[in-house]
Amino acid sequence: MTGGPRVLGPYELHNNDIAPDATVRQRILSDYYRFGQALPTGLLSEEFLLTTEQVTRAVRRLVRNGWVRRDPVLDQCAAVPDYVSAAYAGVALKPQ
Repeated sequence: MTGGPRVLGPYELHNNDIAPDATVRQRILSDYYRFGQALPTGLLSEEFLLTTEQVTRAVRRLVRNGWVRRDPVLDQCAAVPDYVSAAYAGVALKPQ
């Protein structure tokens, strides 16, 4: 083993990703972020004292796990899919 930086695995969270990841998930579950609402990555970066790129990296994991989806037009925001919030509200909707 070398003394260089450790490379994270594809499903490991970087320390800077833990708080935004947990906060966004909790806000989705509590309907703070409503169906189809864009996530304000710029405001999240200010809230967690991270760069926009760091927040975007954290959001990518949420996208990969199905909590949010990328907006192909805006690219810097992620929209909360209806089926995530609906699933936690007990409504049976399927992803598109």
